[in-house]
Amino acid sequence: MGVFSVGAEVEYGAAAVLGGDYDTARLRLMGGYAFDNYTALASIGGTRFDDGDVAYTGYNFGLGLQAPITNAFDLRGEVLRDIMSDGGSNATTMRVAAIYSF
Repeated sequence: MGVFSVGAEVEYGAAAVLGGDYDTARLRLMGGYAFDNYTALASIGGTRFDDGDVAYTGYNFGLGLQAPITNAFDLRGEVLRDIMSDGGSNATTMRVAAIYSF
């Protein structure tokens, strides 16, 4: 759609053996705006934290920036905020992603 992009993302993160407290699942609607050699990203969606005994649900939103390194390889940096509406702990996550296009 020209300089604008829209998509969806499903994410699952399992608790690590070395201290992870819960599994995380997110479903996000993402939008992007391309300028120069970068794409600015914004997202909103739903979150579920599951600690094995109780599952907490809420919503998430995020902002990020994606940059191409080669024709097939991009790097993305994001900050995500999870707001848990039913008693779970709110969380802010910073992450870096490597994206390879086939």
